[in-house]
Amino acid sequence: MYGLPEAARVWREDLENKLKALGFTPLGSYTGVFLHRSRAGITAIDTHVDNGTGICSSEEEELRLKAGIQKFYKIKEKDTSKPFKVLGILVTKDTHHGTLKLSQAEYIDSILQKFNMADCNPVITPVDKGSHLHNGDGESYEDEKRYQALTGSLTYATMSTRPDIGYITQYLSQSNKGPTQQDWNAAKRVLRYLKATKDMGIVYRRSPETGGVSQEDHVTPWGYCDTNYTEDSRDRKSTSGFAFMLAGGPVAWKSKKQASVALSTTEAEYYALGIACQEAVWI
Repeated sequence: MYGLPEAARVWREDLENKLKALGFTPLGSYTGVFLHRSRAGITAIDTHVDNGTGICSSEEEELRLKAGIQKFYKIKEKDTSKPFKVLGILVTKDTHHGTLKLSQAEYIDSILQKFNMADCNPVITPVDKGSHLHNGDGESYEDEKRYQALTGSLTYATMSTRPDIGYITQYLSQSNKGPTQQDWNAAKRVLRYLKATKDMGIVYRRSPETGGVSQEDHVTPWGYCDTNYTEDSRDRKSTSGFAFMLAGGPVAWKSKKQASVALSTTEAEYYALGIACQEAVWI
């Protein structure tokens, strides 16, 4: 599978054909997810290369899924009663309290080691309060590839379980070509913040954590969006951000610089709202 250029495509075609034979249909919006509906319930399978996660709404559906998959492939099941990993993300389920937590403490430790920051002093914010990352050209940072490796590592954490570093990560990634020493120092501060908060993660809850929220509202997606206005002194473009919540935790989030310069705060806000609405329609 990993030896030939076309192996991934062949594997994908074989997997899709086998799942279709079991009654699964790939989602039109995201073909890596397969869905099966029956009187016994709903089953969803999320695939990533040769890894997959299945979610079943009933025990009958779960047994049917396992029996069907084992007709074609050897599978290795994970004991979900204990913490387990999916693509480097630690999944911790607490059936007593009705919570599911996604975290990346081990991954964060690995990038701290990789960039010689394992013994750094932790901080409680990813950006120094009142700092301005670009007040001029500044001294260039000599190791561009190392800087790119760091922003790439931060991006994976952002996309997986850490939306709290989304803004600063996308900001630092804009300097992947020609970073300055100031950019490098800001990136290392994010590592110091991750060290202080490595056990933090996303927690989904079976029931609302506080009163005043109905169970129906708790399992209904809802979101926020916002923007700053011409904050980047380099090109005066604004940055949009959104987060959509479900069951007490975020399920979709993004922080991204706008493509054009907004002429007013109203224009910047409408731009951010438009991006958020696109995501809401997709969800």
